[in-house]
Amino acid sequence: MQWLNLGCKGIKDVDSTQERNQWVDDSIAQNKWLIEMWHDVNKEEFLNHSYQELVIHEAKEHIAHIVKRQQEGKLWIASFTEAVRYIYERQTASISVERVSDELWKLSLTKGITEKDNRFDMPLTVRIDIQERCDIANIHYDDGRMEKIQVSEDGVALVELLPGHSAMLKIGNKTSLL
Repeated sequence: MQWLNLGCKGIKDVDSTQERNQWVDDSIAQNKWLIEMWHDVNKEEFLNHSYQELVIHEAKEHIAHIVKRQQEGKLWIASFTEAVRYIYERQTASISVERVSDELWKLSLTKGITEKDNRFDMPLTVRIDIQERCDIANIHYDDGRMEKIQVSEDGVALVELLPGHSAMLKIGNKTSLL
């Protein structure tokens, strides 16, 4: 099923929790959106054979898998409103990434909407491909906050940045950034 040009799965389009869990794992592996449509969850004794009815223990098993994948940092779960805000911001914002020195990057994310429109304040994930080998980075936001960020083995840092804001990313190793 296609819905707003995004793939959609009816929760009972398949018969097993293992198949539903595979949807989640496939969406992570393919870096794609997954929209699950749930209609009715019931206890075994109250099943009334309604449209796409799911037994409560199946729902709990599937949700446990989703929560596990989210806790691993591999899955973003959002309401429809949050997802639409994210899509809108991503389509209208523009990013500037400038390498200032060997260890310092300047990031700016401009709003694609008017500066006075604060309806869309969802942080966007900016992917920085760092050429050098390092394990950690510090991100200094323009509002004074500072966070440590893990750099993946393949040299990727993921930074959350609000449209209309900027930050400085300093890369290094665990001892150089203490």
